[in-house]
Amino acid sequence: MRAENLLLALNDEYKAYSFYASVSSYGQVFAHLQNAEQTHINALSWHLQNLGVVIPQNPYNAESFASFSSIEEILQTALINENKNVELYNTLIANEKDSEVLDTFLSSPSCKL
Repeated sequence: MRAENLLLALNDEYKAYSFYASVSSYGQVFAHLQNAEQTHINALSWHLQNLGVVIPQNPYNAESFASFSSIEEILQTALINENKNVELYNTLIANEKDSEVLDTFLSSPSCKL
């Protein structure tokens, strides 16, 4: 399960990273969130490298997301995305047995059991 779980998490972190990149001009907080997502990407990539799994490229870019007309729209989208992230990590945690991978999943600030 490790590689599958790690790849699912990596894809979600790529999406979050690109989302925050697409809205970073709306405030420094989004740039900070983008940096946090890069930290998650790095941790997941480290595990994948140790397993000998090829790390896929980020399939998302700033153009992958709709343009927003207000900060309220951005915040609402961010909230929805972060709630989906929590759901994903809760599922990944429930399906993961490797203690090192679990530590990485649990170190994600959006993670809740």
